[in-house]
Amino acid sequence: MPEHHTGENLSERLKSTVSEFELDGKIVSSVHDNARNVNFASEKCAVSRCSIKACSGTEVEKQPAKKQKVQRYDLWSFLLFDTEEDASFQDGSEMSLYIKERTVPDANQLEWWEENSCKFPRLSVLARQYLSIPATSVPSERIFSCAGLIVTKLRNRLSSSVIHQIIFLNKNYVP
Repeated sequence: MPEHHTGENLSERLKSTVSEFELDGKIVSSVHDNARNVNFASEKCAVSRCSIKACSGTEVEKQPAKKQKVQRYDLWSFLLFDTEEDASFQDGSEMSLYIKERTVPDANQLEWWEENSCKFPRLSVLARQYLSIPATSVPSERIFSCAGLIVTKLRNRLSSSVIHQIIFLNKNYVP
C-alpha cells in the first residue's frame, strides 16, 4: 500500500475532488499571484456551480457564459492583469439572487433557510450543514475544563459513564 502523501495518492484525491465538484474538463489550471485572487476564483467556481434561476422541479439549464474583460489592480500597482469574469455571476444565478435578497435583522437563520429552501435549493443545503455548527469552541473548552476538575489524582478510578453523567449534571443542572 502506498504512503499517504505520495504523488499518486495526491493525484487520485485531486481527480476525485474535481469529479465530485463536477469540474471534469472545465478547469485546466488555476494559477494565482495572491490570496485575494484565490478567493475570487473559488467564489467564481461556487457561483457557477449554483447557477439556477428559481425553484423548479426541472433540470438545471446551463447558460452560455459570456466573457468580459475586467481590469484588477493589486497591492503591486505595477502588476496589472486582466481576468475574464463569468457573466453568469451577474445573471439570475442562485448566489447572485441570494446576495440581492434584502437583509432581515434578528431572524432565526435556520428558519429563514427552511422558508426559502425552494428559492435557494443548493444554498439551503449548505446553510443547513454549516449553520448548525457552533461558531466557537468555547462550550467544548468549558466541558474539557469541567472534566479536568472532575478527574483528579484522587478520582482517577471513575468509569467513563460516571464521568459523562457527572459532566452532564454539572452542565445541565438548573437551580
